[in-house]
Order: sequence, then structure tokens, then C-alpha cells
Amino acid sequence: MPRPTNEAIRHFLVSAFMIIGFCIIVLSGCTWHPDPRFRSSPYASEPALLPQQFRGEHYGAMDSLIVARFKEEIRLLWQAPYRWGGNSQQGIDCSGLIVKIYRDAAEMNLPRTTRELFTIGTDIQSHPLQFADLVFFGLKQHSEPDHVGLYVAHGYFVHASVRAGVKLSKIFDPPYQTHFWGARRIFN
Repeated sequence: MPRPTNEAIRHFLVSAFMIIGFCIIVLSGCTWHPDPRFRSSPYASEPALLPQQFRGEHYGAMDSLIVARFKEEIRLLWQAPYRWGGNSQQGIDCSGLIVKIYRDAAEMNLPRTTRELFTIGTDIQSHPLQFADLVFFGLKQHSEPDHVGLYVAHGYFVHASVRAGVKLSKIFDPPYQTHFWGARRIFN
């Protein structure tokens, strides 16, 4: 096997450093947030300019018993693994989570798919979100929402994530911030 020349070694090292430098630049870009919403905030867990629609915890037409039942259902399903088409603690998908919580907590039968859920309730684009509103995202770049969660408070929503199961996420965190489609209210 022939020995590599100094020129070949130099070319290899320059290429390797360029690739490493490119990766550092790309990865550091993932943590840089020029958007002022991500600057420090007087609210420890809220972006500085969190719109009013994502502040506070409002229950609207829900009485305290229904709110308690919703919270209990969320606790029961917390960290359940993701399973497409599932609707139990052994495995659940995003729309299954919504359907199960509403059925067990409020005795309401909602449609089963994200697409169908997006057509019910009241569109609340210009109103503050409240507990149990449905929040929709288009994560797969379709012409319709393909992911749904249940709004909790302060910009947080609970949902069934493919990677992590039932969890809490923030609407302003990637990828949700750029793929937010809107919200629907079931309780008016």
C-alpha cells in the first residue's frame, strides 16, 4: 500500500476541519434565538414577550369538578408510550389522547382523527387560550394539521409525542412555534 503524500494528508486535514467547522456553525445556530420572545423574562418559565393569549390559566365554562377530572386523566396517561391508533395507558397517539381525556373527564365523544378534531368546536384565533382548548400543528408540512394537543396554561400543552409519549411541551419551542395552526375550543 503506497504511503500518502504530504499533500494528500494536508488535503484530508483541511477537509476534516472544514466539515467540523461547518457542523459547529450549524449546531450553534440551533441554540441562537434572535426572536425577543426567547430573551430572559420576569416569568421564570415564560418567554419575555409571551402574548396575552398564552398567559395565565383560564377555565372558561368548565366547573371545578370537570377541571379536576381533566387533570386526573392527564395524570393517568402521563408518560404513556406513543402508539399510532392507540387510546390507552399501554400506548396512545395524539388524537387518541384528546378523545380519551374528553370522553373520560367530560363524557364527551369527540371525533377520532386530528383532521376531524380541527373541524369541531369554536375557532379561537383572536381569543386567549384556556385550559382544555385543542391546539393544532402541521409538523409534516401538509395542507392541514397533523398533530393535536391539549392546552394547559402559560404556553404549555400536553400531547402524545412520537418519540417521548405523553408529555408536556411549549408552543414556542421548536418545532411547534413555526408549525402552530391554531386552536379550537370545545367548552364555550
